[in-house]
Amino acid sequence: MLLRIDHHSTIADIQKQFNQSFPYLKLQFTSRQISPGSQHVKKTILSEETPLSQLTELTLPSEIHIEGDMTVTDVEDYFEQRAGLHAQIFRSSGNLWLITTATDQWSLNKQNQEGEELSLKRTIAEPPQDIHEQE
Repeated sequence: MLLRIDHHSTIADIQKQFNQSFPYLKLQFTSRQISPGSQHVKKTILSEETPLSQLTELTLPSEIHIEGDMTVTDVEDYFEQRAGLHAQIFRSSGNLWLITTATDQWSLNKQNQEGEELSLKRTIAEPPQDIHEQE
């Protein structure tokens, strides 16, 4: 998958592209790198309307290449190294969004599959809520 970023792209644009391939994962961007086990992730999540041109070190337009067999750690590190963006991936778990810290070595495909299975077990017909606890 290629995530295309141009001068007008916002965080929401990248999230939409990411979710087309991984509908049970959520890509967030934070104002600083988050340490494992941090309980303050929500405070650092950037607005979806934020233009990426204000955040990235990339020469725009540009593309970021993501594959389903990449681990969460690989993807988050890739965003940091390639674009200077602090990315954090969450997985759907029923009606919650869980930060993937405990399973960062899983591939995006495995995370997405787990999110799908947990969502099928969901009994509440509400959209997932954010939760920032380790699994």
